Amino acid sequence: MEDTTYLFIDGQYLQTVYRDLIWNDYGSSHEIDFDRLRGNGVARRAFYYDCLDDNQKPNETETDFQARVQAQEAYLDSINAMEGFHVRKGYLAQGRRGREQKEVDVLLAVDMMVHSFNRTMTKAVLIAGDRDFKPVVEAVTRQGTYVEVWYRPKTGSAELGRVADLVKPLQISTLVSWVKHEGLEAEGLPSTQRFVNDDQLCPPEALLKRGIVQLSQQTMRLAYDKGRYIVDVFRGRVYDCRHTFHDLPLLEKFLVEEYGEITWRDVRDDTSTAKQD
Repeated sequence: MEDTTYLFIDGQYLQTVYRDLIWNDYGSSHEIDFDRLRGNGVARRAFYYDCLDDNQKPNETETDFQARVQAQEAYLDSINAMEGFHVRKGYLAQGRRGREQKEVDVLLAVDMMVHSFNRTMTKAVLIAGDRDFKPVVEAVTRQGTYVEVWYRPKTGSAELGRVADLVKPLQISTLVSWVKHEGLEAEGLPSTQRFVNDDQLCPPEALLKRGIVQLSQQTMRLAYDKGRYIVDVFRGRVYDCRHTFHDLPLLEKFLVEEYGEITWRDVRDDTSTAKQD
């Protein structure tokens, strides 16, 4: 049987993670490029589960309410119109913790079970963090389907991860790679490159050579020179960052996530401050 991957997305979970990490630093204009998320066809089909918030809020005018709902519908329709994508809608109802999504978990679980049972997929990628998906992941793996679970560290259920074949943390670098806005893609996050000796170092060489000395201390330092940041890391990689100051919050999150502890250092100042996740 040909290897076939299907992608199952808890829309509310993905949007919450994305907004917290991307919108807070770059603004709400940077939407998800779902074709990139699907891996430009690596996943043959993608199923997106969400619901409309179609209850009028207090102090919301009828005009504003209709416009908000229409915007939600248009957004979900745009996802559904993409090649390989299928949107499934649940509904909102009053629960113990306020208004909660209903039927979304069930719709996702049923689709995963059906496609696993029918052998239409050999691999399922689930973007979700809720423990409620544990039973369906267990059932699908027992049927022989390979299951990957992607969730943000500290926001996903460890029990859900334990029953999957593989857990992939949703790192900031992954989320940035899904950003639709071309301007942000151009800035992006720093790229890495390996180095072995001085001849392969990027300029300014003095800063990087200085960083090599620090490698033995198993620390990582970021140096600033003429609008350019050079990050020296103990894993033998150099991050060449042409970022402006307003990019630093996201850059800092990325580096702390990657290494656990970082030290910002301006070459014009001998003082340094450690940051920890």
